[in-house]
Amino acid sequence: MDKKNFEKKYVGKDSTLQQKIKQQQENYISQKSKRETLPKNNVSRESLLVENNENENDINEKLDNIMNAIKSNNFSVNQNFIQGNKNNKTENKFENFSNKNPLRNYFRRPGISIKLPTNYLYYEENDIELTPMNELEIYPMTISDELILKNPDSLSNGSALEKLLISCCPGIRNPRKILNPDFDAILLGIRYSTYGKNMDIDTTCPKCGKENSFSIDLYILLENMKYLDEKPYLYVEDNLKITLKPYSLVTTISITKFAFEQSKLLMILNNESTPDEKKSELIDSITEKMTNFQKEVVLESIESIELPDGSIVMEKEFIKEWIENCPSSYINVLDNKINELNTIGVDKDFDAECTGCGNKWKQKISYDPTSFFLKR
Repeated sequence: MDKKNFEKKYVGKDSTLQQKIKQQQENYISQKSKRETLPKNNVSRESLLVENNENENDINEKLDNIMNAIKSNNFSVNQNFIQGNKNNKTENKFENFSNKNPLRNYFRRPGISIKLPTNYLYYEENDIELTPMNELEIYPMTISDELILKNPDSLSNGSALEKLLISCCPGIRNPRKILNPDFDAILLGIRYSTYGKNMDIDTTCPKCGKENSFSIDLYILLENMKYLDEKPYLYVEDNLKITLKPYSLVTTISITKFAFEQSKLLMILNNESTPDEKKSELIDSITEKMTNFQKEVVLESIESIELPDGSIVMEKEFIKEWIENCPSSYINVLDNKINELNTIGVDKDFDAECTGCGNKWKQKISYDPTSFFLKR
């Protein structure tokens, strides 16, 4: 290893010690001429004395250890070790950097690279690291990833999905910012990378009730994805231009949790043993929660509102107040447009035909992570 690489790797490019090593390189060589020939990576004893004000015996001992490490090329020199610490001398250690796993070249590799459906319109520059082809690399799952997806609690609070994205898509810096259409495409890519291009789906014919099994080609689904060309927007009657965005992963998780909670309330409501008075309270509670949640989802899906004079409002507190005070028809229109926006990307259904009666219908594909990876 040459002197330049040694200093860069073991000392640090902004280190004061590094500058002193450069300045006193020749002095050290001349003073240590009787010492056996060493590589060019020579560390000056004088520079250490100046830096630490330690006694010469301590510096000599450290210097010998450093030189032995350099010659054997087995250790990285920790800058704190070189500078020294009088109160913690026994705790200074070398960090072994030569223990490279010979199997490293056989670790998992990216199974597929895809372009995300939202076309990166909503992400900041450092949110996602892409290939030169503007695609995201997707790795197959590990055994740990598979186990995480079997934990109901981790799935319900979203931590399992975040860990899955971190593991299988190291290019994603902040999983919580991933948008719903992109997330569905990524799930498809993870499934493809882990189990191959085919996925079997069992379903019942809605006409004759016969059980049918279909094999879906995931690669074709990925190839036929629909992409955004621009951020979608719409105008409402007041000539307000509202720019929308798809659900984020956080919002998607919130929707799933809310639906689960409401389903439990509906079960109580439909229970014949529930008193009528209690049912009335539940109906009021469910209605209020659904209304408030709908407004929260709409708020999260509005990126900005442009006024007729061209000024743009992006502050969430102002947009929230507008949602609270605008006509309900606006919210209904926005809600429909937002739902439509979240269907871009991969197809959510396929053409099915019953092997018994020949009936044809559109069969939905569930991208629910709790079941999506169970199909093989």
